Amino acid sequence: MDIKFYLKEYSWLVILVAIGLGLWLPNTGLVIKPYVSYLLMGLMFLSCVNIDFSRSWKHLKKIRKVIFSMFVIFLLSGILVYFFRGNFSDDVYLGLILTTSMPAGISVIFLSKLYGGSTAKSLVISVLANILSPVLVPVIVLWLAQTQIEVNVWQMFLTISKLVLFPIVLARIVGMTGFRKIVESEGTYISIILLFGLIWGVVAPVGPVLSETNNLLLLVLMVILLVLLNIVIGLWLGSDWKAKKTYAISLAYKNFTLAMVLALTLFGPQVAVPAAIYTLINNLMLIPLQWMWGAEKK
Repeated sequence: MDIKFYLKEYSWLVILVAIGLGLWLPNTGLVIKPYVSYLLMGLMFLSCVNIDFSRSWKHLKKIRKVIFSMFVIFLLSGILVYFFRGNFSDDVYLGLILTTSMPAGISVIFLSKLYGGSTAKSLVISVLANILSPVLVPVIVLWLAQTQIEVNVWQMFLTISKLVLFPIVLARIVGMTGFRKIVESEGTYISIILLFGLIWGVVAPVGPVLSETNNLLLLVLMVILLVLLNIVIGLWLGSDWKAKKTYAISLAYKNFTLAMVLALTLFGPQVAVPAAIYTLINNLMLIPLQWMWGAEKK
């Protein structure tokens, strides 16, 4: 049995197991919680170390699609959520705005490759979104949140910069050395293990407050609709089937781990609830996509 093959092929299942352990064995997850920032930085580093930027920046020439993709990723869902702010507590509403303003997950590069999309397009979208996130996320959260909870824009900027930009810069440095091949050979599997521990660590403190969350069903339905909306927009935006799959994945799959780490670090477990719901919905979404698009690739 090739464990590495199953880890890579069924990474969505690994994530769902981690969510389950976070909910049912929270005490163990709380031991991991103090280290979630470092796990996220390690994950970002491993995801970026083998990226070939020189072959991908040509896609920036399609500037209109890139700008529209940034609008959908950072702002569209938050604007829609704004009109339902009266249905949620300040904590949950802030968590929704924080989560919907997150950049695309770096893992969309791996997912695009897995489902027969364009890794070059997904690379440009995800890396550009993550580079812009230290500036855009604090501004968007301050603008749309409008709750009684204080939002420290400067602290959020510094935290996102540390969690996102530092690993990317370090990955580029290592990528230009002989250590790149060493990291590449086992990087994917180490990333999945890091992601497993990271999700267990961030879901554990959220579990106990889920039962106390008002309108939890409405929250779940809203997240499902927002994810589906981004998939539909992505399918519309692509010029061919390969591009459609790429945009659909890149626009819908958020950096939910960054959202949960920020929520727990800067606010509290209640603010992290929407990010936990996004984590569950985003990864349940991968199951039918893997059946349909993964089968097409084969």
